[in-house]
Amino acid sequence: MNLMFKQTMDDVRELVMVYKEQQETGDRAEEGIKSRDAQILCLKDSLAAAIKERDEAREYCKKMLLEKMTVLQSAPNSAISCTAKGIDGLSSSDGEESIASSPRRIPTE
Repeated sequence: MNLMFKQTMDDVRELVMVYKEQQETGDRAEEGIKSRDAQILCLKDSLAAAIKERDEAREYCKKMLLEKMTVLQSAPNSAISCTAKGIDGLSSSDGEESIASSPRRIPTE
């Protein structure tokens, strides 16, 4: 009976050791999960900030484009007259020169 008691105590000790190992493994896993959760939260915050910055930049570009279009539509002849002036400051003979005229080409050898 003493031998059986010793075997039972050895089994109990082994079970306690296995339990401790499982507990430590679970604790490490929980720490890893908390660390990953913190990283994910940080990444979510960074992504949200980047999205906000992108949206603000997009709105700014739309605003600038609208302003540019408004300026161009409000004074279309002033741009033409500026480009139609010659070297001496006089307008060209026809007065209808286009803004989108081709640039002068430099002859290549």
